[in-house]
Amino acid sequence: ELPSFDAVIFANFDYAAYVPRRYLKNVADFVREAGGGVAMLGGDRSFGLGGYIGSPLAEVLPVDLRGGVPGSEFRSGPFRPRLTPTGLSHPVLRWKQDGEDNRKLWESLPELDGLNWAWRARGGGVVAAEAPQVKTEYGAAPVIAFGEYGVGRTMAVMTDSLWRWKSVNEARGGDPSVYRDFWTRALRWLVHDPDMELVRLSPPVEGLRAGTRVRFAARVLDHYYKPAEEAEVSGKLVDEEGNVFGLTWKRQAPGDYVSDPVEIGGEGLWRVSAEAIEGSEYLGRDEIGFPVEPHSPEYQRVGADLEYLEKLAESSGGRVVDSGGSGELFKLLESQGRAATEVVGRRINEPWATTWVLLLAVALLGLDWALRRFLL
Repeated sequence: ELPSFDAVIFANFDYAAYVPRRYLKNVADFVREAGGGVAMLGGDRSFGLGGYIGSPLAEVLPVDLRGGVPGSEFRSGPFRPRLTPTGLSHPVLRWKQDGEDNRKLWESLPELDGLNWAWRARGGGVVAAEAPQVKTEYGAAPVIAFGEYGVGRTMAVMTDSLWRWKSVNEARGGDPSVYRDFWTRALRWLVHDPDMELVRLSPPVEGLRAGTRVRFAARVLDHYYKPAEEAEVSGKLVDEEGNVFGLTWKRQAPGDYVSDPVEIGGEGLWRVSAEAIEGSEYLGRDEIGFPVEPHSPEYQRVGADLEYLEKLAESSGGRVVDSGGSGELFKLLESQGRAATEVVGRRINEPWATTWVLLLAVALLGLDWALRRFLL
């Protein structure tokens, strides 16, 4: 049933009492081959204490579970984690867009309690938060780590006390939505939300017409979610009939890449794609579609076609009035105030629209009033 899911979460779960060990290979394949997401949360039945050391699932976790001294697989007691440089820029831990505001929010969060052992980040993994109070041979012990394996993603949270970001934080007058927002972004990252991809194409302007020359733009980040300095970007453009056109990309600024201009040859639904590598690391791929409207000469000729208007006026008995300083247009507008107005070939006379008719109407009304007053 794994292909019907986007992500799987192991929340302080010791699998041995429920499923055979070989089933963990299915979960690892779900990550590598199907692009699934897996998150493992800490606790007294998780990571090393859950029997995952040396298991197939451990091969796709972003932390190395080996190297722990027996009895040290879980360390109880409070600790305050700190963000690493990766954590400062990682989208899952970015509550505030401003880096300094985000750091202050992180430092205001309550302490966590209880930490599972992890030696270090392992191949494909990066540590976003660490516990400086707990040391390993490689420095501070990991608390939150992220990794990409095959086409999928995994996350390790080496504690079961993140709930303190909600209840304890709220009791102290903090914002309880911090906890909810963390898991919202974590799940979005695990299932490859486009807004959290390392390679993102910018959609072209709306209303593109066939024959237009266009540049495409891409934003490229490295695995630490910082602007990629020296990425190699490649891509292609595909029209509605499947014809492929190559694109050449150039770096404009760190993380910003643009293609050379290319002509959009025909109407229909076009697609553009881009992928990037930096060194030996594959960063990702993005693809977007956009509609192209038919070519129209109308948009290339702005203004009145006097030759056409004169022929139209000649055939219809009208005349062409040029507004360029002759005063004819203003005379025409003034003539609209006359009593006779031509409407669709009919002439409508308005006799009441004169001073004498108005005075006569008033006199008749006055005479009617006088007769009623004195004769009745």
